[in-house]
Amino acid sequence: MRKTLKPSLQLMVVWRALLVCATLVPAFLCSLLIRPGSGVWIGVTFVWVAAFLFCYLYYLPARFRRLSLEIKEDRFILSTGVFRQVTRTIPFESIQFLSLRSSPIHRYKKLCSLVIVAPGGRMQMPGLAQEEAGRLVSVFFRSH
Repeated sequence: MRKTLKPSLQLMVVWRALLVCATLVPAFLCSLLIRPGSGVWIGVTFVWVAAFLFCYLYYLPARFRRLSLEIKEDRFILSTGVFRQVTRTIPFESIQFLSLRSSPIHRYKKLCSLVIVAPGGRMQMPGLAQEEAGRLVSVFFRSH
């Protein structure tokens, strides 16, 4: 069995919605603490908008493209990272448990994260469709 799983495109919608929320609250607080129109406010706003655009247009799409979970005959291989690319491997025989997790916004978009725990650590593959992840876990437990 060799299969590669990529996250659902709905994960980008969730990540970008969370980024917008995480950006609006500090921006609002900054405008309360610093007089709008001042030089400091313009500088802070410029940095804030530049950081938001960088994350929205470059970082999140690059992170999404790099994220993949490959299932081979005897192991899971997770590839992640934008600036520092990381590939982690967990053999099936060392897996202690698999779990599916989802936040309310993920459930709304019918997404979940597959969490794989082994003695050496844990891996998480976010953005899987709930049906696909459930099928993957049931197939894994039937075969092991």
